[in-house]
Amino acid sequence: AFNGAQFRNMTPFGVSSVTPFLSTTGPAPVESRQYALDVFEIRLFGAPETAGGFDFDAQRDAIAAFWFFPGGSITETGSWFAAAIEIAKQQNTTASTSDTARLFARIGMSVADGVTHSWTEKARFLTWRPRSAIREGAVDGNPFTDGDPAWVTRRGEVGGTPEWTSGQSTFAGAGTTAIREFYCTDAISFSFTVDPATKPARSYSSLSEAAAEAASSRVFQGIHFGSTNRASLDAGAAIAEEIARTRLNPVASPNVNADCPSN
Repeated sequence: AFNGAQFRNMTPFGVSSVTPFLSTTGPAPVESRQYALDVFEIRLFGAPETAGGFDFDAQRDAIAAFWFFPGGSITETGSWFAAAIEIAKQQNTTASTSDTARLFARIGMSVADGVTHSWTEKARFLTWRPRSAIREGAVDGNPFTDGDPAWVTRRGEVGGTPEWTSGQSTFAGAGTTAIREFYCTDAISFSFTVDPATKPARSYSSLSEAAAEAASSRVFQGIHFGSTNRASLDAGAAIAEEIARTRLNPVASPNVNADCPSN
């Protein structure tokens, strides 16, 4: 049992099945060098300075806070709709009801299927979170890790689901790719916030920059490994690319993204 476990194996909205997008390798083995590198990175950047973190950069604090969404908030999935609202107004897409509806339907399908994908992967591998990994480093069988029983995350949270994969990173790959495939470019500069009262807006020069920052926030928060975030970004992007080719296109253009045929 873990938070959101009911979403694993959920019938997808846009892709025919999430199975083709599931990992063939899974997370880095605990005894591997990659795992040790992941642990080392998050041990430095995912903890407050008082707990052995490497936190001399206020920017990491700002990123960690901006991309943290507690229960009852817009949540990680909703953040990409908030970003898309600003982009749609900026690009004058809102002048067309049908275009706006199609954009948001594509984003919705992509992010929702990202949920199914990520939670299906979580149930396949049931991996421990970084806090447990770091605290148990002396007994994990990896010669390149050692334990720190007192280690804590930057903001204190641990994560209520298995570490592999990262929902936040999957949604970031899916949401930004859905927007990119609609406008045929990654080079969209935009600013947004989900809560002006508590979170100053952040600005990005491209969709991929925003996605990368959202993924990195999980390292800075101390709750997901870097290699997990990278794999999750790729999986979310692949799902959104298939949806752009196969959903909400003219009947005369099967399996082609009519907005960006060259893609």
